[in-house]
Amino acid sequence: MRATFQLVSLFDLVISSVSPSPSPGHDLKFYKEIRFSTDDWEKVSENGLGKIADTNFVIIWPYYPDQVQAFNTDRFAEEVIRNVTQAGVDINTLVMTIPLLARSTYDSSDVGYSNAIYDLGGDPKGDGSVIYSPGDGFYFFSQPRAIDKIAVAKKHGLSGIALQESDHFLSADLYPWDERSLLHALATNF
Repeated sequence: MRATFQLVSLFDLVISSVSPSPSPGHDLKFYKEIRFSTDDWEKVSENGLGKIADTNFVIIWPYYPDQVQAFNTDRFAEEVIRNVTQAGVDINTLVMTIPLLARSTYDSSDVGYSNAIYDLGGDPKGDGSVIYSPGDGFYFFSQPRAIDKIAVAKKHGLSGIALQESDHFLSADLYPWDERSLLHALATNF
């Protein structure tokens, strides 16, 4: 049985311990994971948290308006990797997490990947943007943008890539068997 215990929550920074199912004849050991966002690397550094986890998950998330148009690019992902490794996270324990987010450059609520495709008319095989007028639009991880992060992860020796869990239908991926889904794109190109 797997159990997760939330130990600490600092804003969006969550630390948890997971006890994996023990093999017969082996002692129960705790597996420690830390999940943090793009902008939490300073908190990770200040507290030395990057050195205690078996796996560190960082979500590639735009926090500031000037990051919206770039958060789905390789350059932004590499900047995040540089920041978290400088914060003390061992690159071999780092998992880059791709968000199921579509964020606008104007005053509008965020929507999920499925909304970007179904409601906004986004092209899952496009550049990860739906532009309405110069400077105004939504940006998201399209399939090519997500697949590009596989090469970034391999280039830097990351432990892997994850897709953001969906706790709500507005931030959901498409069905995994749908060839337009991010999970389908990542799984068939890894």
